Amino acid sequence: MNTYDYLSANPIFDIGNCLLCFICLFLCKKYFELKKIHFYFLSLHSILPFFINDFFMDYSYMPDQTRYIFYTDYFRFITDQKEINYDIGFGDEFFLSKTGFTSYLLSLIPMPNIMTTRSLGFANKIIFIILFSYLYKKQILTNFTAYIFLIYPSFALYSGIALKEMISVCLMILIIERSYNFNIKQLPILIFLCFACYIVKYQFMLFIAPFVLILLINFYDFKKKGYSYLIYSSLIIFGIIIGFFLVQRYGDYINNIRYSFFIDNGNNPDNFIYLKNYFEFITFGLMEFLKTFIEPLPNINNNFYRNIQFVENIFIAGILIGVTYLSFKRNFRTSFLWIFYLFFSVSITSIIVDNIGTLSRYKFPLILTYIIFISYAVEYAKKKN
Repeated sequence: MNTYDYLSANPIFDIGNCLLCFICLFLCKKYFELKKIHFYFLSLHSILPFFINDFFMDYSYMPDQTRYIFYTDYFRFITDQKEINYDIGFGDEFFLSKTGFTSYLLSLIPMPNIMTTRSLGFANKIIFIILFSYLYKKQILTNFTAYIFLIYPSFALYSGIALKEMISVCLMILIIERSYNFNIKQLPILIFLCFACYIVKYQFMLFIAPFVLILLINFYDFKKKGYSYLIYSSLIIFGIIIGFFLVQRYGDYINNIRYSFFIDNGNNPDNFIYLKNYFEFITFGLMEFLKTFIEPLPNINNNFYRNIQFVENIFIAGILIGVTYLSFKRNFRTSFLWIFYLFFSVSITSIIVDNIGTLSRYKFPLILTYIIFISYAVEYAKKKN
């Protein structure tokens, strides 16, 4: 059966969903004392889902959205008929799957009409509005990073459709924020956030886990004083040694995942580059890290969406260079850890993911997290000293 036999693409049926976004926005403006300029930007975000699915791009361009909408509808009111219609076998395996658990979290947002192609786009925008308001109120966002949060193109896009990216970004940021401002009484909340992030996007949890541990243990008072070159050098050497043993043990497994992504992208199996040793992983990772901020090149790709990605990549690369330089100049002792996080997470992601569009989905949460917290780390240390 066609998706549109279940879901409506008529924007009239999303007016109630949009109004709920604005109600949430007005409440956040009052409670979190948002600036007028932020209110205007968030107002634009509140109507943005109208201009993504079935406008900027065809809904079928990202068909995974259908599962999230169906499963969210299922969790809002569970019936045997829905299990048949949506081909769901309810149980622990389904509930704890990334799609099932994400859909359950989305079902907690009281959208008036869930059965539209844009409904969860509005639900994700509500999360977007609340997350921004909370981070701004807590002074996690600086004036500059607040605008990056609001205008990052990929973030604006993926927070306005029915996918799990908005929830995964929210969980990552909240885990790091709670780790910076850790209170033993809030340990159950942090445990839940880590558990949820692992289910929704386990890769992200693995990326941030070492850095969260450093923040929680606060070895040598890192959050306030940062680390010296000597400690960073020791951590890098330790990381290189651990990386060597991990590649020795899991190298074939990683190559198999890479091969799956490579074939799914429609490539010729004969062109696959098998990474044989640790040195090849390091050199290939460095090369892919640099390529991820350049490709797709506009002169070799006439696809409209890919050309937009190229412009975004150049814009974000400029932001990253500027933020990194200023943060490192102001306080290298706290900044260097986040520089390592960016290289570590984006390199591994770009090694594994071959498709440029998929890579864009995977990397923007990592980059956004980096921009927010390398800036916050400098401000945090400044306030504490």
